[in-house]
Amino acid sequence: MTSLDTEALYSIVLHPNDIFFEECELLFNNNNLDLTLLNNPLRFNFQIKAPFYLSHLYSENDMINNLKETNILDLKSIFDKEYKFISTSQINDNLEMIFEDDQKLNFFKSSIIRSFDIFRKTLDPQEFKKDISRYNNLSEKEFYYYQIWGYPYYYECSSHHISLLKNKNVNYLESSFSQIQYGSLKLLKQKNIDNDDYIELTSIS
Repeated sequence: MTSLDTEALYSIVLHPNDIFFEECELLFNNNNLDLTLLNNPLRFNFQIKAPFYLSHLYSENDMINNLKETNILDLKSIFDKEYKFISTSQINDNLEMIFEDDQKLNFFKSSIIRSFDIFRKTLDPQEFKKDISRYNNLSEKEFYYYQIWGYPYYYECSSHHISLLKNKNVNYLESSFSQIQYGSLKLLKQKNIDNDDYIELTSIS
């Protein structure tokens, strides 16, 4: 077992506004799904900076302070925009909702990826081997991104999406959502790689 098994991970996400969760509740009711799946709304996000391990050179407070320096005008333009629902996709048993691509959103995401990469732990060879084993059949570009950023699915290898459910068949999805609007930017913490219960460390709304 490597130290990664017990280390916390951190991520930066855009969190949907209340309307999204109202529509989710209606969708779940229409499909007779357990509403307790919505008990932890922090699981439903657009991922900006993928989960990463924190370098020993920095603290959680360093990341919190860095997030507070986010350009508020850029963030406001993202909060003000309504992103159209495009389609659904099934990836690794996850039902994902795909939303329209947006140049300003992509630029903002790129700036967060870069500004927070200083906090990401540099893995030793054993940790690298364990961590990259989570990803299968990476393309040359995806492997390159993993080496540079610690995550393979950035930039043109990613999409504007939110993972909704795992191993569930859902009807009426297209009629339940027409768009999404974000209400906050959050720094999240999860206890370890096998625990997807998130804790909010700070938020900008």
